[in-house]
Amino acid sequence: MANGDLPIINDFLARLYFIRDDAAARAKDETSSIINRSAARGLARSGATLNALTSLLEREFDAGLCEMLSVLRHMKSVPGIDYQACRDQAFLRARDLIVVLSITCHLENGGATIGRGGAATNIIQKRVEGLYDKFLYRMRQFDVGLDRVVAKKEDAMIPTAISRTLREDGVKPVLFPATSVGNVELSMAAPAQASNRPPRRFQVALSFAGEQRDYVREVANALDARRITVFYDEFESNTLWGKDGAEHFHRIFEQDTQYVVMFISTEYVTKSWTRLERRSAISQQMKHDAEYILPVRFDDTAVPGLPATLQYLVADDYSPLELAAEIAKKIGVSPTCGKASDLP
Repeated sequence: MANGDLPIINDFLARLYFIRDDAAARAKDETSSIINRSAARGLARSGATLNALTSLLEREFDAGLCEMLSVLRHMKSVPGIDYQACRDQAFLRARDLIVVLSITCHLENGGATIGRGGAATNIIQKRVEGLYDKFLYRMRQFDVGLDRVVAKKEDAMIPTAISRTLREDGVKPVLFPATSVGNVELSMAAPAQASNRPPRRFQVALSFAGEQRDYVREVANALDARRITVFYDEFESNTLWGKDGAEHFHRIFEQDTQYVVMFISTEYVTKSWTRLERRSAISQQMKHDAEYILPVRFDDTAVPGLPATLQYLVADDYSPLELAAEIAKKIGVSPTCGKASDLP
C-alpha cells in the first residue's frame, strides 16, 4: 500500500469528530421522538422519560466509544504514526462525547430542565457521571489489551474508503477498516467506586471585560471553528435566557470547564460580573492546585487573589487566531483539526 493511502493524524481526528457528531445526530432524533411520545401521554416530565433518555445516552456512548477505539486500534498498525498523540486525542474526544450526548439528550444537570427534580434527577445525574468511570476503566482495559473487544471479521477486513459523509465534507478519503457496532462486543463494567466529579461541559471558558470583546470574539470563533467546546456568552444567549446569572456563571467558571482563559485588563478587575467569574475560577484552582487559569494580559493590572507568579501571555504579542492556536495546544487539540473551510 502506498504511503499516500495511509491515514495521518488529522484524518484520524476527522474520523473521531465524525463518530461524535454522528452519535449526537442519532441521539437528537431519538430524543425528540421520546419527548414527543411522552408528551402525547402526559408524561413529558416523568421519571420514565428521564430513564428513557438516559438509556439512550448510554447506548450511544457505548457505540461511539466502541467505534473510536476500533479506529484507534487500526492506527497502531500505521507505520510512522504518532500513536500516543492518537491515543490522547481519542481520550479527549471520547470524554467530549459524554458532554455532547448529555446536552443533546437534555440530561445536563441530571435532566433537571425536563424532569421533576429531587430523587429522580439525582439518580439520573449519578448515571451520567458514572459514564466517566466506565470510560476511564474502558481506556485502561484498552491500553493493556484486556478490553475484550471482539471484532469477528477484523483480520479479514480489507481497508475501504472512509464513509460517503466524510467524502462530502471534503475530508481526504482515508483508508480505515470498516467498523460495525453489531460485530463488536464491548465490556463496560463499572469499577467499584463511582466518582463524584461533575461533567465538564466545556474545554475552555473565556472571562473578559466588555472593552475587550472584539478581540475575545475572534478568539471564540477560532476555537469554535476548531471544534473546541468553548463557553463564550454570545454563544450561550439562549441557554442563559431566564437563568440566575450569578448561580449559572459560578457553576461554569468553577465546575464546568477544563480551563478558564482570563483576559486581564484595568476594566476586568473593576466589574462585578468579571469579579464573580474570577473568584469562582480562583476558588477551583486553589482546591485542586493544578493548571486551571490561563491568564492573557492586556496590561499590568494586578488581579486580587491571582498569584503574582502565575505565568501569562501578553495579548499584544498574539493575534486572536494565534492565541486560539495556543489555547488549542494547551487543551491538547491540534490547531488544524477543523476542516479548512471552517477556519476563519
